[in-house]
Amino acid sequence: TNASGDIPFVAAFDPLHSGILYAASGARIARSVDGGTSWQELRAASTLPNWSPTALIADPNRPENILAATNGSGTQQFTIAPDLSLSVTAPPSPVAVGTAATYNYTMSNRGPFDATGVRVSVQLPATAQTISATASGGVCTVASGVAACTFEIARVGVNYAIAVSAISPATGP
Repeated sequence: TNASGDIPFVAAFDPLHSGILYAASGARIARSVDGGTSWQELRAASTLPNWSPTALIADPNRPENILAATNGSGTQQFTIAPDLSLSVTAPPSPVAVGTAATYNYTMSNRGPFDATGVRVSVQLPATAQTISATASGGVCTVASGVAACTFEIARVGVNYAIAVSAISPATGP
């Protein structure tokens, strides 16, 4: 049951991410991105037209699209599309040659839904050396001059800090 005391009678799993679940009861549809520990309402029961889902499925080719077979309203599709933003703060300029420069990024989920599988990639100049990247709530890798940070779940209203550092061996961008 959820916080409203509803007992779901329709359930579905994301075909690509086993921890993402969908459930419906009455006209309400909810999603969990953490295996059922917490739930987010995708469609309130009071939303018109009133759907009464009889089946749910996440599109296997586009799992952000949810299809709901309804009683009396046909098949309905809706898309889970969180609003993500990325901002950057550059180090003071100029940066001395041979000194590490750190760029601080902030990735934010402005809603209305939790985001999953978020990836932030930063391409550095070919001459950059000693590249490192860290992220709060995420995992970063560096390969071929690209710092890539992945966030399994980016919750609504949360800011995630990413720091990318590199040393420039010569004058240039």
